[in-house]
Parts: sequence; C-alpha cells; structure tokens
Amino acid sequence: MNKKRSILLIYRYFYPDPVASSKHFSDLAQSLVNNGWDVYVLTGDRMRHLTGVLPEFEIWNGIKIIRSKIWTIFDHQIVNKRFINSIIKIKETIFKRFLEQYSIISSWKDRLSSNFNFNNIEFDKIFIGTDPGLSFLLFPFLKERFKNSELIYWLFDLYPDIFYKHFNIPNFLNFNRYFKYIDKVLYLDNDMKKLVEKRFLGKKLYCVTPWGFAEPDLDDYFENLPPKNINKTETLKILYSGNLGRGHSFDDFLELAKLTENDNVEYQFSAFGESWDRLKKIENPPKNIKLMSGVSYKELGDYLLKADIHLLSLKNGWEGLMLPSKLFGSMAVGKGVIFSGSQNSSISEFITTNRIGSVLNGKNSVQMAQLIKKIIKNREILFDWGKNSYQLYKKSYSKEAVTNYIHKILS
Repeated sequence: MNKKRSILLIYRYFYPDPVASSKHFSDLAQSLVNNGWDVYVLTGDRMRHLTGVLPEFEIWNGIKIIRSKIWTIFDHQIVNKRFINSIIKIKETIFKRFLEQYSIISSWKDRLSSNFNFNNIEFDKIFIGTDPGLSFLLFPFLKERFKNSELIYWLFDLYPDIFYKHFNIPNFLNFNRYFKYIDKVLYLDNDMKKLVEKRFLGKKLYCVTPWGFAEPDLDDYFENLPPKNINKTETLKILYSGNLGRGHSFDDFLELAKLTENDNVEYQFSAFGESWDRLKKIENPPKNIKLMSGVSYKELGDYLLKADIHLLSLKNGWEGLMLPSKLFGSMAVGKGVIFSGSQNSSISEFITTNRIGSVLNGKNSVQMAQLIKKIIKNREILFDWGKNSYQLYKKSYSKEAVTNYIHKILS
C-alpha cells in the first residue's frame, strides 16, 4: 500500500475565521484531503475581526489543525491600550506590526520544534502564505528542520515591499537571503511576477489566483435570458464590497458619483480597512453614495448578485504588491467591474482584453460618467460584461480550476 503524501500548510488565519484568505487556505486544505493528502495546518489562535481564542488542536473534515498562541501584550485585558497608544504611539506602527508578527513566527518555531512531536512526521511539501508578512523569516528554519520537504510560497501580497510602501520607509533592509530556500513560488499577476523574478532567480514560478467564495450556477441565466428583457427602470446599483485599505482609493468613485448624482444610479459601499474609515468621515458626500453594513459569507453570494456592477481599486504605485481578489468574486457571480487604478497595470489589461468591464482613473471620469449614463439606458452592456466574466471564471479561475492547478504544481 502506498504511503499517503503529507503536506503542512502554514498561514496566520484558517477555519473557522471568515476572512478571505482564511477561506482560500481552508478550501485548499479540504481539496487536498479529498485528493488523498495527509493535511496538517499550522495557524494562529486568534481570528482577525472576532474576539476569543480558538482551541490549540482540532481535527476538521480530516484536516489536523495546530494553533499557536499569539502574544496578547496589546490586548486591553493585559494593558491599557489607550495608555500604550498615547505614550509609546505604537498603534498601527511598524514597531507594533513587527512585534505581533514576530510573536507568531516565534510561536510557530516552538511548535515545530517540540510541542506537537513533529519529529515523527516527514512532510513531502510545506505550503506557506504571506500572512504574517514576515513569514519568510521561517524559511531557513523550515529548510533545516525539514530537509527533504519542498517549500512552496504563495504570494497573496508582496512582502517586505508592502511594509516599505505602507509605512513610507526606505528600502534599507535586504531580506533576499531568506528567499533562496524556497523551491516554488506562486504569484498573482504579471505585475507581481516582474517584481519577484530577480528575487527568486532560478526558482519555478506559477501564476495562481484566488477564487470566489460564492459560485452560483448561472448557465441558464446567460444562455436563456435575452438581454432585451433586462429591467431598465430599476436604479443601477454599483457595489464596492470588502477590503478598502491603504492600497485602495475611493477618490475616483466619489468623483464618478458626483458626475452622475442626478442619474438613476446608486453607489453602495460595504467595506473595512483604513480607507473605509476615511470614507465614513467624508463630509457632504454625493447624495447617491450609500454606506452599508457587511454580510456573512453565507449571504455573500446573494449580496453580490443584487448589484449590477462591482467596483475594484488599487492605488497607483501598488501594482504588483497586491491584487484585488474581489475581482474573482465578481467574475464568479457574473458581474462586470469598474476598476480604479493605473491603465498600465496587469489588472487593467486583464479587464479590457477580456471585455469584463472598464477602467477608471483621474483623467477619464467624465467619459466614465457618460458610460454609466449609457448603461442606465442600455443594460445589455452589463449582460455582455457579466457573461464574459462568468464564462472566463468557470474556464480558468474557479475553485475547482485553481485547486486542480495547485495539485499539479504539488505533484
């Protein structure tokens, strides 16, 4: 009888955390179990947006989950958070971020060294993500500790580059020595590939994108609904849903809303993150802007389907550092997108080449407003965008398509 192949997934967030990247790693782990792998997961004991501590060990759907303790020095139960923030001024600083990340990396090393008796496990593969951002500090330890294991690194976000961009600090530290231990690298788009080709010189590189969480069957809709039957009297609903952080901007969307303020269109925002906090403080926003509360992942599919167009954003200069994964969630539910960002980016090229939406920037707001006015009267455009989106997603970007591709990379 052949021995089961074994794999260790390492990522900060995992089931039951509902954040996007946790869902991706949870889906991947389940897919691996279903394909005969012996799957272990090393993760943290806290969820991103919810309180409480998760159990140290758990078996979920055949997946062996080992959770490491994250330092709680910044929790209000331990110290007066307001006092620390006001005196040391560490809230959302690089000092706090590095301490938090070092805590989980240190805890993971301890766990891998002793507590769970990893001495008796020979992993064929170790698959590690980019949260925490300093996870690459583990690479020398992992290669030394598991000499025969192949190390695979999935770049959801590009670190340490995002630290330099996020905190506006010079690129004065050289972490390239850590990346030589990796065997295979998964990246998100061509912009990211251009930034990492030299860093991972000689390594095998693969483009692997995230998938949408809601994957409704829309075959009948796009095959049998004539575009002329689409309702043209309801308010056109344009939705931004999900992370609206430092790498995203809403300025172009506000300008677009202002230019179409007297038209039958509503711009809905349901988000979280640093830029979301700024958006909520905007005084006298256009009257067709609506700020909404979020929904659970169980409700996400219906929520995304109710919108007519989805919004995406990536600040200029952030190309290759990250990719709005909500693009694939929009494609999964058959929606066209309006992307705010550089026209020279990979995502802009992807959207225009595949005819799944349009690109907005500070120079073409008037033209985009004219397009919105045209769509209000002629919604067949939305049908075409949505059909192109959905068919492309099913062919190349669905959970099944992407996880099957990852299986081939692991083989």
